[in-house]
Amino acid sequence: ARHERQTTFLASSTGLRRRFTQPTGQVEINAKRGVGSAWACVCTPEFVDVPTESLLRQLSERLTAAQNQIELPAGRYETLLPPSATGDLMQYLVWTMGGRGAHEGRNAFAAPGGTRIGERLSELPVTVYSDPSYPGLESSPFVATPISRESLSVFDNGVGIERVDWVRDGVINALSYSRADAAEFDAAPTVGADNLIMTGGGSEALE
Repeated sequence: ARHERQTTFLASSTGLRRRFTQPTGQVEINAKRGVGSAWACVCTPEFVDVPTESLLRQLSERLTAAQNQIELPAGRYETLLPPSATGDLMQYLVWTMGGRGAHEGRNAFAAPGGTRIGERLSELPVTVYSDPSYPGLESSPFVATPISRESLSVFDNGVGIERVDWVRDGVINALSYSRADAAEFDAAPTVGADNLIMTGGGSEALE
């Protein structure tokens, strides 16, 4: 188990004054039975809502399934991923959705003469979005970065962060742009929050 509370203060000589306190907690459980091993994890800001019984039930189910091993030849097989693995993949997807990289042909969202915004990514009605005010996953509502990086600049510090639908109903809906990149490519400045929510199935996957 791990818990930390970080307070960010942001100020400038022109009068900018922003402050945000971020509590972050994580519980991980590893379990082993015979030849099988399993892992489960949940994030929580204050440790008042950790579903311990649910985590232990998941581990028990996975360990039981691991006892029934079948030799399979090399090939392609349908694989069902748990929410945590799906969340990790979606997080990497959003990390690579840089607008400048797409316009310059340097990432998977590049298209001849532009970007892949508006292109259908999945037939499933999946929506992947970030939202700093999402209950239980609240994050900083403004930019506070000590260094410039892809799609984000130190000159963006203090800019407000809103909900961004990166994928909406299976369609690529947005790419990330710093203010300078947005002006260069005639787009809206877009910064994602430090969380990720995926909907469109029977339940939400959170990261």
